[in-house]
Amino acid sequence: MIRYFQNSSTNLFYLVILHQYILDKLSSDTEQTEKIKASDLLVKCLETEKVEYIFGIPGEENADLMMSLLDSDKIHFNQT
Repeated sequence: MIRYFQNSSTNLFYLVILHQYILDKLSSDTEQTEKIKASDLLVKCLETEKVEYIFGIPGEENADLMMSLLDSDKIHFNQT
């Protein structure tokens, strides 16, 4: 996963993909817009990129991400 965030042009690429995904979600059903958390969207993007492991320290600052990772069958969190 580290290689995805070392390059600023790569970061921009992922932000564009994320933005397009959000626009597609909003435009597909304008009457009943499904609310999705940013952490769920991040996990979905990481799953798309076939990320299997994330290393880190769980805490208050990343609690939403940790909850979203619990719902993922493809990504495993390893506490460091």
